[in-house]
Amino acid sequence: MKRQNIFLEFLGFGSPRAVVVNFSMILLTLAIIPTAFWDRSPDLCIWHRFILPLVFRHHCPTSGIFASCHVPSCGLTHALSQLLHGDFVSAFDYNKLVFIVFGLIVFLLVWNTIKLIKNNNGRFSR
Repeated sequence: MKRQNIFLEFLGFGSPRAVVVNFSMILLTLAIIPTAFWDRSPDLCIWHRFILPLVFRHHCPTSGIFASCHVPSCGLTHALSQLLHGDFVSAFDYNKLVFIVFGLIVFLLVWNTIKLIKNNNGRFSR
């Protein structure tokens, strides 16, 4: 039962420890994998590929926030990968919100790390 609780904690970002580990692993993975891998991979934006076409019955709006069935989060994986590899222009081209999202991730990492240290007197145990 304890193993299941830890799994759910990490799956749902349910604790400071889960936030630190999950975001660290996401950023590490994006930093290690070459950007060319993401350029060759298909568009996996669930909203763009599946949800919005169903909602709009394949007649996506031509203007507004959902123009061409794109959402503000489309391209963030590519953008974060480009940013972590130092290509700021390409990162911005993939998604205009990349710098805000990256700043938010770094803030959450720092804040939750401090929280962990304060709550556990420097130990990373529960």
